[in-house]
Amino acid sequence: MAIPSQIEGRRLAGVLLAASLTLVSLGCPRPVPPPPPAKVPFSEVVPADPGEYTGYQVKVTYTGIQTKTIPTLLLVGESRAPAVEEFVPYRSDGVHYGNDDSRLIDLTVAGATIQRLVEAVGRRPALSVSGGGPEPVVSLMIERGRPPDEKVFEHLCDEIDADRLVDLVEAAASGEPAATLQSIRIFRNITVGPR
Repeated sequence: MAIPSQIEGRRLAGVLLAASLTLVSLGCPRPVPPPPPAKVPFSEVVPADPGEYTGYQVKVTYTGIQTKTIPTLLLVGESRAPAVEEFVPYRSDGVHYGNDDSRLIDLTVAGATIQRLVEAVGRRPALSVSGGGPEPVVSLMIERGRPPDEKVFEHLCDEIDADRLVDLVEAAASGEPAATLQSIRIFRNITVGPR
């Protein structure tokens, strides 16, 4: 036998359900989620103050055809913690970012390393253009700042751009500890192949 509080709870649940069905049938609008944030052009992730690079994140995700999970590379400036989830609202439709949710190689690096990488990308027009080709194999995302004031740039790389990008990552990180360089080489070998 149900106790009075259970009976009252069931009645209340029934009333709430009936009220919500009535609102839907009357055509009351449901709350519309806000649109996803817009990605920015490359020029907006280049700071006036090089000291900002210590708070950047740079994410390189393999998005091509695969038979197993391939780790995502996340370079994080030394003044912040890794937060790959901050890139989720900026994902491009139709691109597979599943590797971001599975395996992550997150490396804390000097702001100067991120600065060298961003500057190198800026010198390559093919990499510093928002968007990319129809069948990208790698997504490059650069995050300047932190939510809610972050700015995110993305370039979707074809095979040639992906190889060039990983070269730039390796060159920019040349002054980092051996373990960091080894992790980047492992990422290279898995994504675009060994040198």
